[in-house]
Amino acid sequence: FLNPMLFRKLELYLRISGFLISISVAFRSPAKAFIQNKLEMDTKFRSCTRKDATSLSLPPPITSDVPGTWAFDTMSRRIVADILPRIIEDNSDELTQPSSPLRSECLLQLRDLESSLLCGKNGYLRGLADKGPDLILWDKILASIPDDERNWLNAPWVVTEFYFYRRIVEAFKYFETGYDMFAKQKQAGLRDALPFVNDVAEHLISLLGATNIDVGIPLEMAVFTSLWGNKMDLSLWPSASLSSSGSGDNTDRISVGDNMSKIRSFILDDQTDDVVRLLRSFVQKKPLSTEQFEVGIVVDNAGYELVSDLVLAYCLLATQAADTVTLHTKAHPTFVSDAMNKDVLETIAELQNSSLEATAQLGKLLAEAVESGKIKLVEDLFWCQPTPFWSLPVTVAEKLSSSKLIFVKGDANYRRLLGDRHWPLTAPAREVLSYWDQPVCALRTFKAELGCGVSEVDQQRALEMDSKWMVSGKWGVVQLAGV
Repeated sequence: FLNPMLFRKLELYLRISGFLISISVAFRSPAKAFIQNKLEMDTKFRSCTRKDATSLSLPPPITSDVPGTWAFDTMSRRIVADILPRIIEDNSDELTQPSSPLRSECLLQLRDLESSLLCGKNGYLRGLADKGPDLILWDKILASIPDDERNWLNAPWVVTEFYFYRRIVEAFKYFETGYDMFAKQKQAGLRDALPFVNDVAEHLISLLGATNIDVGIPLEMAVFTSLWGNKMDLSLWPSASLSSSGSGDNTDRISVGDNMSKIRSFILDDQTDDVVRLLRSFVQKKPLSTEQFEVGIVVDNAGYELVSDLVLAYCLLATQAADTVTLHTKAHPTFVSDAMNKDVLETIAELQNSSLEATAQLGKLLAEAVESGKIKLVEDLFWCQPTPFWSLPVTVAEKLSSSKLIFVKGDANYRRLLGDRHWPLTAPAREVLSYWDQPVCALRTFKAELGCGVSEVDQQRALEMDSKWMVSGKWGVVQLAGV
């Protein structure tokens, strides 16, 4: 409603006077385009207590508007056809109880969300309207998207996917009721994991109890277990005599026995040796130092993957690579299976109450570690949000600052490590992650079409073996930066 010349003069004045953002609501689209450009520059050159975002130029963000991509399939089909109906079905008892405060309003909001998703590019990403403590941040995130792109397909994929789950949280009034709409799925995942846990518990306890054992061996095994979760054959774990305990003939699992080279062939950027070398240096330095050696783990999923992270945590403590291990968890339910503090405690209690001896013993050791403060649980809303990790809030950076090494687990966290952008797959991980001012190790299996640190030769090798290698979860990376 302003002519272009007048708007440019007014915009120049406002840029000088510093009041552009406050007037942007009135001059919606032109001002927001400028704000978006400014936010892109801020993202590139400023990141709270982090270093420069990266030593490389930032590529464009991934969006969900390209047919044939995993992002497009997720936002145009999977979420509305598979995930949302399952959420409604899993919570049908609560949603149909006459006395439930969620009954009518929640279903209406879920159906409204479904209608919006079905609209695709015409489904506007409205502001949130619950009592969450993250509303201001979400308002800023959504306001940074130009109006003509503020929809399910044109907005950055990481924003739309996290936003979908935040809308689920809003519909179920989580911040008022504390009701976990994903509890049923997480409990089922834990039950499915229990048959496999006893084997790894036996191997772990046996190996750590061996005399004159090289600490690098259990540390390496724990890193691989945490990386692969339930994709890894448990026969990878050697016994105290370092012999294989099984043939691993299940074709759905990575079957390696004691053949370490085979499992490592599935790791397309393998810096495990550097990670183990760093952890070994902690073991060597501790007797000469009075400082506490803390290692952080930014966890991802509940179920077997969480058990594998707890195995890594206990192994770090038992080998004396760490005095304390801090598990950084989600502060509200998200992505169906992502772990919160309560999920960690419920998992440990389930292990402790197992009728299987090794599983119960592992649960007891983990419970003692939590009780003594050797394993700490720290929730934060930041882990539930779509912002890149180079924009860590100061409060989160402070929580991480005492860690000598931070393990970042899972695909969604990895996407945020890379800002969910179209990095060349060959871009060196150390350069892409150069904004970290402390050691960070990404443990990630490919479940989305982005990555870094993978040579053209390894890309071709993976493609010849697996046409869907970037989303199948069978291929991984162990990447270390900030050292």
